[in-house]
Amino acid sequence: MHLAASTLATSTRRNLTTRFRRVIDSLGQLYEFQPQAVACDAHPDYMSTHYARSLPLPVVPVQHHFAHVLACMVDNGIEGPVLGVSWDGTGYGFDGTVWGSEFLLVPPRPEDRGREPGARFTRFAALRSFPLPGGDRAAREPRRSAVGLLYEILGGGLFETQDLAPLTSFSTGETKLIRSMLRCGVNVPRTGSVGRLFDAVASLTGLRQHSNFEGQAAMELEFLTAAEREDIIPYSLRPRRPASQSGGRITDESLGSAFCCRLGAFGSHSNSKRV
Repeated sequence: MHLAASTLATSTRRNLTTRFRRVIDSLGQLYEFQPQAVACDAHPDYMSTHYARSLPLPVVPVQHHFAHVLACMVDNGIEGPVLGVSWDGTGYGFDGTVWGSEFLLVPPRPEDRGREPGARFTRFAALRSFPLPGGDRAAREPRRSAVGLLYEILGGGLFETQDLAPLTSFSTGETKLIRSMLRCGVNVPRTGSVGRLFDAVASLTGLRQHSNFEGQAAMELEFLTAAEREDIIPYSLRPRRPASQSGGRITDESLGSAFCCRLGAFGSHSNSKRV
């Protein structure tokens, strides 16, 4: 079974790479251009990154959320200075965490000096990160985001609580495994992703524990709250360090208390069954 799975994965990857190259070649012929450089996602393991580095051209890695901001700037015909807000599910972060709640400051004439390679922006603000048990599996299991978020707030005491929707959705064996993963820091990358935060809220309110596609839980949460609420829930932000030491970077150190205090506002409006 292992050999068959490995063969299938390798074959699928090879087919995707072949199609990827064909599309790029077709675009080059269609627009009659010869590239002088190639830009790719900053994630070192993406297929597009490997392809870019295989070409005899200068490679410009671009951070995922910065690419979103740049696309909006181009689409609207504007230049810096710009404060771009990019909230997304997953993006490779230069600090070793999964980004996804970014406030990126783009100067009038971006330069790389003093910043991450290929970044050309200042990460001005982001939400506090939390552990994501199981890594990529959390994109299809909102309950994992919920457990990781509450573990960041409550620590091991989380598993002493009763009747929490995300915890009751796991079997006893699964709960023990996840508890061990979190305690030992194994396969629990940290994320500040707003997408995973929305997934966590959907799980904690009992809206959805499993998703059929990435973003499903967040979309359903949006539809539910849009129909029920028009007011804005207060939310406080505090600097992690003095602005003079951190370049003005703001992070949410009160995520735990603010989240716990405001969760009831979401839960009181949720009448949907658990999925």
